[in-house]
Amino acid sequence: MESDTKTLYGVLIGLVQNKRVYLSRRLKVQLYPGKWQLINGHIRTGEEQSADASVRIVERDTGLKLDRNRFHYVHSVFIKEINEFYYVHLVHLKEDETPVSTENTVVSALKSFKIADAVVLDVIPSVRSILKRLNASLVVYESKMKRLEKYGERISQK
Repeated sequence: MESDTKTLYGVLIGLVQNKRVYLSRRLKVQLYPGKWQLINGHIRTGEEQSADASVRIVERDTGLKLDRNRFHYVHSVFIKEINEFYYVHLVHLKEDETPVSTENTVVSALKSFKIADAVVLDVIPSVRSILKRLNASLVVYESKMKRLEKYGERISQK
């Protein structure tokens, strides 16, 4: 890649529901065909912020209209091979929210995977590290919830 090539900025969005993450498989594309991916898209040049881009892209790609405040920034990744920088956001979906792929010419229908299982899939660069982080954060969260439940039981017994 030439050094004067401009970096493109985008968002990767993890839609999580009941310890599962939604992924789609790239179909008839030149870059990373057959690999699994998170919902993603480019940020419009100018004033669009990453959370606003995430809202727009989730609605475009899944039909879900989600409030901007539900998108939680996790971290950023730079994919050197394609000179693209991504802001990573997570959204915890409610029970009645089911994303449906609207981009079915270039990606497969969305499929949900247990996060621990998704980590071993053939994914595009940097998605594996995102899934590992997500899986680790869920383990920590579950551990905290168990401690809080035990603490609540002890208090109610007194």
